[in-house]
Amino acid sequence: MDDIDKRIILALDSDCRITYQKMADKLDLSANAVKKRVIKLMEQGVIDRFITTLNFEMIDSDLLLAIIQTDGSEFEEDFIEEVGNNPSVIQMSSIACGKGGLYAVFAVTSGLPALSDFGTFIRTLAPVTNSDIHVLLYPRGHKITLTKLQLRVVKYLVDNPRISIMEIAELAGMSARRVRRTIAELQEGGGILFAVLWNLSKGGLNEVLLRIEWDEKNSDHEVVIDWLRNEYPLEFWSPFVSAALPVVFARFVVEDLEAIESIARVVKRAPFVKSLSTLVLYSNNLFDWPGITELRRLFEDSS
Repeated sequence: MDDIDKRIILALDSDCRITYQKMADKLDLSANAVKKRVIKLMEQGVIDRFITTLNFEMIDSDLLLAIIQTDGSEFEEDFIEEVGNNPSVIQMSSIACGKGGLYAVFAVTSGLPALSDFGTFIRTLAPVTNSDIHVLLYPRGHKITLTKLQLRVVKYLVDNPRISIMEIAELAGMSARRVRRTIAELQEGGGILFAVLWNLSKGGLNEVLLRIEWDEKNSDHEVVIDWLRNEYPLEFWSPFVSAALPVVFARFVVEDLEAIESIARVVKRAPFVKSLSTLVLYSNNLFDWPGITELRRLFEDSS
């Protein structure tokens, strides 16, 4: 993978329905060249899948990040399967660790009781010795009411997020113009998320979380994020900001660990940083998104 591949994945993450031509215009390539790169990324497994899902606001939910420490007695594959069977869990990654086991778990929960239940679930797993759970400040989107016509179109987008407008029109017995207008309404409304799930390690890249605690007396998370974006426009991909603590988990994507060591040294010297730790993720295990499950329930209710 190169920088162009990275930019393609980020573009698809913002809107997985973006056309090859629009990506090509941004990258100064031909649409066919972009298409070939996307196909290759899919064949490699770097692009795991495209998704059409309700956003967090639509399902009244929050995104969580749990850093789990174990005593090392678990069989990793079995443990990941056990955690992934919890319906709240959407991703679990192993973290390079010198002693025991260490994992990053992303989950989606709705309300305080569900958050409490999830915390209890994590803490009572047999090999778990410690857990650090953060509710994250993350773009939630908007809450909208989906019309029957919109649900009729979304039904095809859930099964195939990059299905063409002409194909939907033929399957749904609608005009292409009407389908195009309906999809535009969905994208502008902000209730539906069109994104991509990836596994960057299959492309020879390293995904790293820098856990940055900042000095609340002199800074805030926006200052931290803006600084990271200015310093590392290609390596810094996204922030996960804790809602309870002055902590941001900054996701970096680098080709080798020497690069992240260099980045970490620079970040640690930034005037707003109180402490920093590096979490190297070496695998991503992806699970069902609750927003997709809820969408399918809406299809059943509307039929």
